[in-house]
Amino acid sequence: MPANSVEGEIKTFLDKLDIPHHPLAIKIGKGELSEKQVKGWAKQWYHGFLKDADRWIAQAFVNCPVPAMRRAIIENAAEEAWGYQSKTKGHPELFVDFLGGLGISQDELDNEPVTPEAHASLLQFWQIRSVPWFQFGPLFLTSESEVPRAYVPIMQGLEQHYGVPKDRLLFFKIHAAEVDEAHTATNLKVIREYVQSDRDREECLGILKTTATLISELMGVYRKY
Repeated sequence: MPANSVEGEIKTFLDKLDIPHHPLAIKIGKGELSEKQVKGWAKQWYHGFLKDADRWIAQAFVNCPVPAMRRAIIENAAEEAWGYQSKTKGHPELFVDFLGGLGISQDELDNEPVTPEAHASLLQFWQIRSVPWFQFGPLFLTSESEVPRAYVPIMQGLEQHYGVPKDRLLFFKIHAAEVDEAHTATNLKVIREYVQSDRDREECLGILKTTATLISELMGVYRKY
């Protein structure tokens, strides 16, 4: 892969941002956050990152003119919506199960004020409605390649230090497994094959960098609790 390729530039940026070693993941893994901080992050993560994920991906399916890619996209959306590939449940539902393991009720979740970080993340993902279809690759790449690597220490810390039962951690387990590896491959395939012009490359990198930065900021929302 040429050093100046768009994929190479993406890798360089993501390596520098280093979401898998975000302070959130390190601190939860070591049990260094208060219970209030963990709960605060978890509620904002749901509102800004998970609640509408299946709808974002389904919008990419609607926009896509390439049959082979539509199949990959709709399978991804089906996994998000009802656990099609993992044979589990929809990812938002799995995350709500985890929240219950933290002692967060549905009423508490529904009534939690949404922070600016969560709102910004939500708006960023909804731009899938207005960008060229193939730009879903950089839009979703961070969430399916970098974030799952941060879930590994988070999952371990939640069980060891915060008393979350294993059966309430299934959301994290499936995201650290092959399901997201397949989704990452789809996103990279789209970037390699369809991001061709200089304009598209520039837009691709801009979307990737903004999305990854907003995700990192949302991970840091625990500092407000």
